[in-house]
Amino acid sequence: MNRASNPLGVPAHQHLNGGGWVADTAIVLGEAYVGPTARVFGGAVLGGYVHGGTIHGGTIHGGGIHGGYIYGGYIYGGDIRGGVIRGGVIRGGVIHRGVIRDTRDILTVGPIGSEDQYLTLVRSDTGHHVSIGCWWERGATIDDIAAEVEERAPEFADEYAELMPMLRRRVDEWDAERNEVVS
Repeated sequence: MNRASNPLGVPAHQHLNGGGWVADTAIVLGEAYVGPTARVFGGAVLGGYVHGGTIHGGTIHGGGIHGGYIYGGYIYGGDIRGGVIRGGVIRGGVIHRGVIRDTRDILTVGPIGSEDQYLTLVRSDTGHHVSIGCWWERGATIDDIAAEVEERAPEFADEYAELMPMLRRRVDEWDAERNEVVS
């Protein structure tokens, strides 16, 4: 482990489980994985896998982080592949992009559907994104759910239809807040 190649610009070391760089002021347990492209400037990584991305704060108990920036919040599980997380509590689901500042910026519902998966609705700077279990499409919105359910598991269409008003209310709330900022 070569301290001379430290890319963080603060006193740091390479984590023994994965080789990623960890600031000496951050807390990272030995059983947590911090991959070679990951950077941990602060916060606590108590478990899980940080394959990539940059952690500035927050507490990670589990899950997989493959990219993005985390400034705060609590992550207990899930799969994060990009975006910016500034707060909130994440217990599962898949986040491929989005901006999570507080607990109202993400909504996870489940188990639901034919495979008892979790639906994750996440706010983004330009709107929202939705994923269900392993299904995610770049740019997918709540308007894409009905067609996907009809194709994969039409016998669960009623269950998803009952969920839609709640999802729509949350998206409308985000849109109203975004419009207030623009005005």
